[in-house]
Order: sequence, then structure tokens, then C-alpha cells
Amino acid sequence: MKASRHLIIAASMAILTLAPALQAKPHNETGQGHQPDPRSQADTRINIDSQLIRDIFRDNSRYAGQVDRLPPGIQRNLERGKALPPGIAKRLDPRLSRLLPSYSGYDWRQVGDNAVLVRSATGLIEAVINGILN
Repeated sequence: MKASRHLIIAASMAILTLAPALQAKPHNETGQGHQPDPRSQADTRINIDSQLIRDIFRDNSRYAGQVDRLPPGIQRNLERGKALPPGIAKRLDPRLSRLLPSYSGYDWRQVGDNAVLVRSATGLIEAVINGILN
């Protein structure tokens, strides 16, 4: 009697322990919280003709805003592609921005003496053209 009781308790414990594992999604399905494949993000990068943009800025330099030097920490964040603090990235003059190539979901900004392509939704930097306003 004691042996059968222990057997029933052990079987019940095994069923309760294994039930959640049997209900889990298979490993090949991505569930909520999984990051997208980084290779697919690399495919969405934008090709930018930096020489064309430099020519546009050179020919229309009168529309460029005041050039201020960036603090070293912000310059490093710019190089790394991180989001910039509010107020650092300045909107371009509309006469200049309409001459630049446009990309859906992105905006051109001026950061110091650099032209920066920024994602509109996140503020993350897609591309930097250094020293364009020198």
C-alpha cells in the first residue's frame, strides 16, 4: 500500500513537472521578446552617395546653419550611431533639405559640421558624413 502510494505521488510529480515543457513552443519558432536576426537588419542599410551630398552642401553652403564643435562624448556617440541628446541635431534649412536625396522614414540633420541621416521614429543615426560644413 505504501509503495503504490509513493508510486502515485512520484508519477503525479513527474506529470506536473513535465507538463509545461510539453506545452512550450518548438525552438525554431520565435516567440515574443526575441530579437530579429541581425543579418536581416544589415540588408536594410541605405546606400548613400556621400560625394553627391558633399557637392550639394558645397554648392548651397549659404543655407547651412551655424557650425559648433561637439563635445567629445557626443562626438563618440555620433560615430557609434547612438541616439543623440535632444537639441544636438539641428534641422536643415528647407531650401537645403529639399535638394538632398530623401529616404522614407529618415531625416537629414546637421550635427556640428556633420550631415547626419537619422531615423525619424527612433532618432538613431543611420549615416554620418563628417566635416561636410568645413
